[in-house]
Amino acid sequence: MCIILDVNSFADLRNENNQDMLPARKWLDNKNGKIAYCNTAKFRNEWQGKMQIQLKDWSREGKVKFLGQEDTIKVQKEANQLQGKIQSDDEHIIALAMIAKVKVLISKDQALHQDFKAKIPDGSIYQKKKHKHLLDSVSCP
Repeated sequence: MCIILDVNSFADLRNENNQDMLPARKWLDNKNGKIAYCNTAKFRNEWQGKMQIQLKDWSREGKVKFLGQEDTIKVQKEANQLQGKIQSDDEHIIALAMIAKVKVLISKDQALHQDFKAKIPDGSIYQKKKHKHLLDSVSCP
């Protein structure tokens, strides 16, 4: 089961006092949930510092689905094609969703929400605890 985590929601997800992220934290911690990640330059640049440490911790716990080299190349090519053609500057996230077939995104970025829904028509955005039902049908191909 996979989701994509936008960097703008990382702190919220890790904040134990954030009740909107409580279902997502429980899902990630207790229900074999995983975060999809691709080792492109943009992901590496965004996931620095505390995020990189958390990524390593989640990886050791089996909570990260890393795309292989071949799929990483596909994600980068797709991201390059999307650049300038979407509203957000998150072409790498859209490309990851397309290549890895991930249908749920955790993000607060409204422009990314629009891009995600346009490019992943059956995709969903998790933002609040009332969205916890979205995690029930998450798959991680």
